[in-house]
Amino acid sequence: LSILLYRYNDSLSMGFCGKTNRDNQKGKDYAYNTVINAIDALKPKFKEVIIMYEMQDMSYEEISEKLKCPVGTIRSRLFNARKELSVTLQELI
Repeated sequence: LSILLYRYNDSLSMGFCGKTNRDNQKGKDYAYNTVINAIDALKPKFKEVIIMYEMQDMSYEEISEKLKCPVGTIRSRLFNARKELSVTLQELI
């Protein structure tokens, strides 16, 4: 998720296709909003783990303790959340 935004923002900052800085900012805003909307559309059990792991920098173990479920379940939910996000965000890649 963070890699996707990094790649997209990096390509925008390079000014590809002759875009102006204003166009680049609009593109960044679009990418950010698209990612946030895609996360918001996830099933609640996927949404909570992707937010905890990617945005709050929590470890598998910390998430496991907080949600009171096995680490394997956290890994599975993250895998499935990323899989759904990759399909939804394919247009940004």
